[in-house]
Amino acid sequence: MIGKVVVSVASVLLLVGVAIGVVVIINKNGNTPLSPQMKAVQGICQGTSDKASCVKTLEPVKSDDPNKLIKAFMLATQDALTKSSNFTGKTEGELGSSISPNNKAVLEYCKKVFLYALEDLGTILEEMGEDLNQIGSKIDQLKQWLTGVYNYQTDCLDDIQEDDLRKTIGEGIASSKILTGNAIDIFHTVVSAMAKLNVKVDDFKNMTSGVFSPSDKGAAPVNKETPPVVDTPVADPDAGPNGHQAVAIRVNGDRAVLFNCRFDGFQDTLYVNNGRQFYRNCVISGTVDFIFGKSATVIQNSLIVVRKGNKGQYNTVTADGNEKGLAMKIGIVLQHCRIVPDRKLAAERLTVESYLGRPWKQYSTTVIMNTEIGDLIRPEGWRVWDGENFHKSCRYVEYNNRGPGANTNRRVNWAKIARTAGEVNQFTVANWLSPVNWIQQANGSIESIPSSNFQRWRKMKAWEAKKKSSEIIASVSEEIHLRLENVKSHIITEAEKTSNVAKTKRKHAETRLQGHVGHHLEDFQSTIEELEASHSELNGTIKKQRTSHQKLMTHFEGGIETKLDNATKRITYVNESAKRKMVQLKMIVVECLKDGVLD
Repeated sequence: MIGKVVVSVASVLLLVGVAIGVVVIINKNGNTPLSPQMKAVQGICQGTSDKASCVKTLEPVKSDDPNKLIKAFMLATQDALTKSSNFTGKTEGELGSSISPNNKAVLEYCKKVFLYALEDLGTILEEMGEDLNQIGSKIDQLKQWLTGVYNYQTDCLDDIQEDDLRKTIGEGIASSKILTGNAIDIFHTVVSAMAKLNVKVDDFKNMTSGVFSPSDKGAAPVNKETPPVVDTPVADPDAGPNGHQAVAIRVNGDRAVLFNCRFDGFQDTLYVNNGRQFYRNCVISGTVDFIFGKSATVIQNSLIVVRKGNKGQYNTVTADGNEKGLAMKIGIVLQHCRIVPDRKLAAERLTVESYLGRPWKQYSTTVIMNTEIGDLIRPEGWRVWDGENFHKSCRYVEYNNRGPGANTNRRVNWAKIARTAGEVNQFTVANWLSPVNWIQQANGSIESIPSSNFQRWRKMKAWEAKKKSSEIIASVSEEIHLRLENVKSHIITEAEKTSNVAKTKRKHAETRLQGHVGHHLEDFQSTIEELEASHSELNGTIKKQRTSHQKLMTHFEGGIETKLDNATKRITYVNESAKRKMVQLKMIVVECLKDGVLD
């Protein structure tokens, strides 16, 4: 049997320094080589996010021993974290009675998570011991805990809504955040260097199956005869779509295992806030960002139910909060799941916009693999975070999914479509949550699981008092119930699809009929309008002719009356003339008779 290769962590750190060019470093004076102590400091700090802060922290340490330097750095981080914790309490005290209820609740939460962070950092220091050569197999574990310490601090800031208070707290805890981030980078450098030297870090990579597993074998083996760590559903917050954010459960602890649970909510249902978390055979429902957080989380064989929100609201299944970098194991993995609409959304699933997720932080990481995706998911798949450019640096991956919503032809160009299992191997349970012995241990008593914040919160001593028979019945009953729920949901979805097809055809026929009727009505309306226009024009012509006729009659009547009057006058004149002439004639006749002319 080939003996194991033992590599000193201190040697690895120095080797990293050499590999990146720290052979001879010249100081600020220009010619004098740096002291062995400063060479060691530069080698340790070279891979950190804030090199200046790292060097400044280690400069006072009078040693070139990497063991002592790293331990000193961790103690300095602990000291800065203590100051940040005290600062949050001091800030709350300075606000006094004028503090709003919301700000008071937020600062109380900040004090609580800083205590969690200090406790976890204390555990890390204990595990490190005095000789770092002995922590080779623990490096990945310690790095994960350090990531949790960092997340607790950002968690405090994320919960603060008031801008001025967020700025005050942000400035007050800036030092501890920088040091914690650098500590993570130091441990990550060690792990990377060891990997390059082919030093075996993870002895548990073969404990669970990979992405080739069928849907009922995708997780660590589950002993049906013993209860899971958490098996009771968390109550619905009952906030409704108008309630905005309403977290049903926030899981802060590392190595959290949840089997056969149901989480119902709307926005921000399941807060996978920290550490490594494993969910299996669960039902999770919500609307906006309803699976979100800053942990390494794998959700297997679960039903993801998208609910109907407010009018005009879009849905996003996930919102990962990785802000430390893609090298960190922070991200959400959905494997062997089903993503479906609830009954209220089903009828409007093609009009309400639903997405697989959106990037909450700069390095947001989400992987969907071997999952059935319903047609409620938009063809583009993912949505940007409004007002941010996180989609340019995030990591969104899809692999081997099925269903109408899994078509990737129109996916956004910043999401990766993996073609081979090797491309997503790092996101399997064995690798993403490594080492994974704690998942198997979850099937034993709760004491067998290492302490964490989540276990402190969910101590389950009651399991020890239950009989094995009742445990088996409860476990099997829950499994059957979940499977019946899945079958029921599938039947409802298929029935609604059939119903919707019929409705669509009927609606199409009605639309065509309405189109024909509308077309004829438009023709009739047009004809009526033309007739009305002709009628109006005819009335106008008649009116004009009547007016002209009246004018003509008036003129004609006036001419006749004038002529009649003239004729009457002439007749009168003629009569008068005739009378005069008759008188004259009579007078002439009388005279003639007198004169005997007529005898």
